[in-house]
Amino acid sequence: MGNKKKKKDPAKELAKKQRKAAKQERCADKRDRKAGLLDEQQDLAQLIAQQRAKDLERTEVTVTRIESEEKFAPRCNATLTNVGDDLYLFGGESSDGDQTTVLNDLYKYRTTKNEWFKVESLNTPSPRCSHQAVSLNDHLYVFGGEYATLTQFYHYRDLWRLDAKTLAWEQVEPCTKTMPSSRSGHRMVEWRGKILVFGGFYKASQDQNAVFVNDTWLYSPAHNEWRPLKFTDAPGVAKPPLRSGCVLAPCSDFSVLVWGGYSEIRCDNAVKARGKPHTDCWELKIADPFDDSSTLSSWSRVKLGGSIGGSAPSPRCGVCASYRNDTTHVFGGVYDVDGEGLSTESTFYDDHYVLDTTKKRWKRRDALQDPDLPPPPPRAWDRKALQASLVAVSLTPPPRIGACCAVAGKVLYVLGGTLEVGDTKELALDDVWCRDARKKDAPWTRLVGGTMSKRSAHWAAEESENEDEEEDEEEDLGSTSSDSDETAGEEEEVKRDQWTR
Repeated sequence: MGNKKKKKDPAKELAKKQRKAAKQERCADKRDRKAGLLDEQQDLAQLIAQQRAKDLERTEVTVTRIESEEKFAPRCNATLTNVGDDLYLFGGESSDGDQTTVLNDLYKYRTTKNEWFKVESLNTPSPRCSHQAVSLNDHLYVFGGEYATLTQFYHYRDLWRLDAKTLAWEQVEPCTKTMPSSRSGHRMVEWRGKILVFGGFYKASQDQNAVFVNDTWLYSPAHNEWRPLKFTDAPGVAKPPLRSGCVLAPCSDFSVLVWGGYSEIRCDNAVKARGKPHTDCWELKIADPFDDSSTLSSWSRVKLGGSIGGSAPSPRCGVCASYRNDTTHVFGGVYDVDGEGLSTESTFYDDHYVLDTTKKRWKRRDALQDPDLPPPPPRAWDRKALQASLVAVSLTPPPRIGACCAVAGKVLYVLGGTLEVGDTKELALDDVWCRDARKKDAPWTRLVGGTMSKRSAHWAAEESENEDEEEDEEEDLGSTSSDSDETAGEEEEVKRDQWTR
């Protein structure tokens, strides 16, 4: 007896055709955007100016207490900064899986009362991510960052400050034109009443390789002026290679340690540069350029096997870091290994390290079930198992990159970030975790649960449908393979940009 052909459901067939058409449209849309053919592809400066004009329409500062469980939009590459006992969350980028929105919203978290507030302020800075922020004299200072679309970048070089008492923004106009170049992915810390900026990158479009820098600047509020640190120009004097996304760790003797980071190396005859996560450590001895002295600043290499020992983090990019007194806390990150074709295998981390800048030693702060056992290995995040892991009750923060963290009082807070769902989706996080910053085995507490399990469940259902139809799509769409390769290339390029920050 011959096999009977299964009768197809007309409704399902229609839905399948609609999904195929939508997929073709998305692929064509991405190609058009890359070629600059869409009318939507306006000059980024114009888009930013429009947003700026809208923000200037506000006439008063409003502060609204947030009562709902959802405290803020999911985001990564934002800043979380303590001013006294309060934490301020500003900017970042939020992805819903298909589109990315750059933010300039401001939230205040009162740590002593566990209260969240949305602040709609006057003269708000333009939307940005991968910027930096520090607290100084009851003000929150923000410098640089980027506004990015699928094909373009706009990097800032402006300086802003928020008065923590009035909650009003003010753009700082330095008295001279000498200042750091436009950049994002840089790092910034407070140093003796001034603001220290190091490194970063600049990129005009997705088609261009990033330009990394390793210059160092000081901003003095008292002088309202930027000045570069001066170093000897003698040949053979070592200094840190170009990088972004590193860790700056202030020391009690007023030196600053630079650890890790990311840069790209152009290989011979290669069209695209190859990403390189750094594991080196450098010590910066600062000669204040605002002092009347001819002394020069200097760099010296600090070997991990020598001056800095202990359990150092494995090679990685995309960590978040925060410092308090003589300790710097580092959390998360990712390490990529190139796979077949355009693919990469990513290992996301959920471990917490502390750098003692006085003893110059790393310590791992993961809770141990048995003090006689060695620390567990870093947990690799299986993207395929993400949905089950997020739905399950977790006692520790999920692995992530691009998170932000801050130490207020004696507590470390970790907020947001991003990780990958399946092979194509990036899931921005909106959870908040905290733990005692002093204790090695302190438990984690989840302050804000976030919406990632609900959103990842929706995406997982979509991916399941796509997998069921994959064979039919390959038969019906002759261009699917080439479109998929092109889309994969774009996604890998966007992913690589995440590591620079």
